[in-house]
Amino acid sequence: MVAVILLPQQSVVNFNLQKTTNPDVLYHGDGVAHTVDLVRTAEGNTVMMINGNIEADTTMVQRRHFILKGHLPLLLHPNPTDVAVVGLGLGITLAATERHPTVRNIRLVELSPQMVEAHAHITDVTDNVLQSPKINLRIDGGRNFMAMSEELFDMITADPVHPRITGVGYLYTQEYYRHIRKRLRPGGVVAQWMPMYRTSKESFDVAFRTFVSVFPNASFWYVRGRGLFVATVDDFAIDYETLAARFQHPSVRADMASIGIYSPEEFLGHLLMDGNHIRGYLAQQESGQLNTDDNAHLEYRTPFEFIARTESIVTELLPHAGWNVDGLLRNAPQQAAEAVKEQVDRRRAEILPELRKPIE
Repeated sequence: MVAVILLPQQSVVNFNLQKTTNPDVLYHGDGVAHTVDLVRTAEGNTVMMINGNIEADTTMVQRRHFILKGHLPLLLHPNPTDVAVVGLGLGITLAATERHPTVRNIRLVELSPQMVEAHAHITDVTDNVLQSPKINLRIDGGRNFMAMSEELFDMITADPVHPRITGVGYLYTQEYYRHIRKRLRPGGVVAQWMPMYRTSKESFDVAFRTFVSVFPNASFWYVRGRGLFVATVDDFAIDYETLAARFQHPSVRADMASIGIYSPEEFLGHLLMDGNHIRGYLAQQESGQLNTDDNAHLEYRTPFEFIARTESIVTELLPHAGWNVDGLLRNAPQQAAEAVKEQVDRRRAEILPELRKPIE
């Protein structure tokens, strides 16, 4: 009787949604691999849950890195036409990729048919992107596809969920990155999402070191609480003329404006570390630990790091942050190069104060 009295009158959907006791459930699907739920909150945000755990939503703090994962690697490539997107999620990254002016063919790899089915209920979030003739859907695991396929791409977006989720750690291993590298054409670009929340500095460093071990031409881009490992097969450089011209395309400009980025210079301000600064950061560490199929380091360590805070990673990264604007930025007028340097300094100064503000 006491237990019945103390039970809440309405069930709580998820710990992260504990204030949402009466959500609007848009979709629920039970599959062989996952249970997928889509929920709309009272504030109008759409939330995606896999196996009861929140993995994506449409808030600004999430939308920032979703949009960047789409356009960022494409803006670094001179003419990307054939791309692969691993993981559908809420489809925001896929939609941004589809809108990019040079993209002609998109291989979408999604493990769960229920995720595809769920998208019929959120066409307002992605402009019904799955109906685009550019998209070729394959129901498959990202790891399996990269290992078995013979297709080659100009860009691959590798976007697994948090490595603490069972089975996901294998999408952060050295072996997986080697499979991705084989699927990239000369001049190709890869973008890997890396959570910096509920992850220790040690685990972040292992993930960083593992990526760089396969992609030495790496760079690190940052938005609040999320990192993007971005690398090119060839030497890393940024052609300002190409980037600036494509940035002005209406679709790219609108997507960037939706996350508060209004110029190529502001966009480049989100590049936190180039290859030399990354190597300097990793060289000062005693550990050489990598995440491999054999040790599954991230999958077994990160579940115990649930209360780890982003500040513990960022405060160690910032002393090593920076990039050689004059050396890496090609074909840029002097005024543009100076503006980029100002944006780099401004973003670097904002990173810690930003973390102390309430999430939007």
